[in-house]
Amino acid sequence: MSGSRSAGKKYLWGIVAFGSMFVLFLFVRDLWGAALILGLAGVANEYFGVPMLTMLQKHTEERTRGRVFAVRSTIARLAAVIGLAAAGLAAQAYGVLPTMVALGVFILAIGLLGFWMPDLRGA
Repeated sequence: MSGSRSAGKKYLWGIVAFGSMFVLFLFVRDLWGAALILGLAGVANEYFGVPMLTMLQKHTEERTRGRVFAVRSTIARLAAVIGLAAAGLAAQAYGVLPTMVALGVFILAIGLLGFWMPDLRGA
């Protein structure tokens, strides 16, 4: 499969890979290993980011596309700020490692659960 026909699966595999890199990062004990895992996480981030934008563009009417992308961007930035603040509070309360494990497992689970959504998988 290629192109936008497989965008849904690429999106989900990107989320699964990102969550996996997040968890794997916890087992790295040297700088080069950490750099490799973070680099792979960045690739995974784009692997779900690009298909997400492709699906959004494909399924949005042309006349409303600008507004939809503006709302998506605003929500994404707001969610990032809230998520970072919540992660900081969780790290203070529970520790950095347990917080990172929880976040990685949560991201991984979200990606895997997406495969049970036929509309998303086939988007």
